[in-house]
Amino acid sequence: MTINYTTLLGLALPVTGTESGTWGDDVSNGITQYIDASVAGTQSITTDADVTLTITNGSSSGTNLSSTSAQYMQLLCTGARTANRNINVPNSSKMYVVNNSTSGGYTITVRGVTGPTTGVTVANGEKCIIYWNSVAGDFVKVSSVNTFGAITATTVTVTGSITNPATVGAINYGTLNYQDTNIVNSAQASFNGYVYSNIQNTSSGAIASTDFAIYNNNAYYVNAGINSSNYGASVTVGGTGGSSSTTLTVASVTSGNLLYGSVITGTGISGTVTITTQLTATGSAAASPTYVSGGGTSSNQFYVSSLAGIAIGYLVSGTGVPSGTFVGSFTSTGNGINLVNAAGTNVNFTIQAAGTYNFYVPGGVGTYTMSSAQTIASSTTITGQVAGSFNQPNNGYLYSFNGDLVVGTYSANPLRLTTNNNAIDGITIGTSNQIAFNGSYGTSGQALLSGGSGAAPTWGTLSSAYGGTGVANNAASTITISGNYASTFVVSGAYSYTFPAATDTLVNLGSSQTLTNKTLTNPTVTNYVETLYAPSAGSAFTISLANGTVQEITLNANGTITLPSSVAGKSFTIIVTYSGSYSLTWAGGGTLKWAGGTTPTATSTSGKYDIFSFFQDGTNTYGVVNGLNY
Repeated sequence: MTINYTTLLGLALPVTGTESGTWGDDVSNGITQYIDASVAGTQSITTDADVTLTITNGSSSGTNLSSTSAQYMQLLCTGARTANRNINVPNSSKMYVVNNSTSGGYTITVRGVTGPTTGVTVANGEKCIIYWNSVAGDFVKVSSVNTFGAITATTVTVTGSITNPATVGAINYGTLNYQDTNIVNSAQASFNGYVYSNIQNTSSGAIASTDFAIYNNNAYYVNAGINSSNYGASVTVGGTGGSSSTTLTVASVTSGNLLYGSVITGTGISGTVTITTQLTATGSAAASPTYVSGGGTSSNQFYVSSLAGIAIGYLVSGTGVPSGTFVGSFTSTGNGINLVNAAGTNVNFTIQAAGTYNFYVPGGVGTYTMSSAQTIASSTTITGQVAGSFNQPNNGYLYSFNGDLVVGTYSANPLRLTTNNNAIDGITIGTSNQIAFNGSYGTSGQALLSGGSGAAPTWGTLSSAYGGTGVANNAASTITISGNYASTFVVSGAYSYTFPAATDTLVNLGSSQTLTNKTLTNPTVTNYVETLYAPSAGSAFTISLANGTVQEITLNANGTITLPSSVAGKSFTIIVTYSGSYSLTWAGGGTLKWAGGTTPTATSTSGKYDIFSFFQDGTNTYGVVNGLNY
């Protein structure tokens, strides 16, 4: 019996003149069956370990094809994997169809059984054709350009090159009419209507959003997104059983989710109360995979049989997992999960992980911690909303994480902000950084005046003197003069205001007066009041200019008012109300020069004033301008 075999597929080569009476079995077992396996056969690999395939040979006694035969066309990998695995095959001119249908998220690498070959890595869920490249001395994937109809796949991996940039990318539709560099995907079309790319999250859940993120080489990114219609909102039924406690038990969920950071209201809740974490969940789990590996004490990472149905932020329960623990992130390979608390800090297992783990969408029935102790009766309706504009239902947003957000134009064009599809910009920033509001830049010297909550702002002119205030074009204003200083108010439009009551004078405004019951159009109202000092009633006063240059003196009996010895070129005014008579003396001992040359005689008249204005005329002379019984 003499049989030789081919090098590549190990097909039988019976020697002429031999194998008398066994040629049928030799051909069937050593040629036909092997050709069938190499063209259409499948080698099923289920073991969770590295596998080595070798060339086997058939004979008249049997095919000898086995689970380690290398001649099969398809290598079908199924079953669970707990690590990345290798399939070692002969270094010979052979093509394989490789199907990585394992669970666990691990890769399969097909490489040469001899020599330092890198081989070909097939991702979890990937199906590909590989062949031995004798020039490269290694296995490679078949790479070609193909035209397909609709493609349905769990994962599409693109390995196109961008080393020679052009107007297309690794993923492209059409050809762009400009050329840039390092394009990874591109699209171009010509259509008289919308041409756009879209992404939609159809979930209305309280943590559902649709986002597009652009990352740099570090932990910096810009995110554009929109929240679901129920984002951050919830209506639940629960309570603390009528006792003061920081623990809230939710018995049922009417809508939305009660989340970390939610501000809650309801009967028995006082002050601003927030949810600080969810401790446990007792509803239906979104996923319940089995433990595979990891999860020891001092570790926050473990591996499960499948990540299907699990998302970052889901609440986790199972052996060794402390209450209030969430999915923080996934490992780069395999079905690994990293655990964190509500604040994002890593949470380690308390004991070795094992068994089945439950993953819950946060905000369901279970127990929660509140920021302060509350007395909430059972079966109380509790509403919640996560604070912040980024967490409001239906809100679209654009933000930069870590880095500054720069919004602008690169060339000589203005930046325009418009609301409600209005034909007039709400805000326009011109090319020289000039700013327009509601389509108007205003004129030099004008200030922007609020139109209130129901109207756009407008530009107007403000006027002030001696600390005064100006108001323009605001018909809803009530003007108040306050403080003891001169003020000029320039008022345009119809305003409601008053000066002090008719029996008062402008020199005694006090600390605050509200102007009402007057309507004028474009008036200018001027109040020249210097600092006013009004001591309590007495019979004798010594004037000190440290108290101001306008002083109102009230005398309740015959008395004396003593003037300062010198005013150093200043002038001052006193306003005297009195009952009886009084005299004016000068501490400097000089002369008082009265207007008209005659010293006036004070008379007592109820409700009237004597007004004296003094100025220093020379070293020892005061000039006095007087007015009596005003």
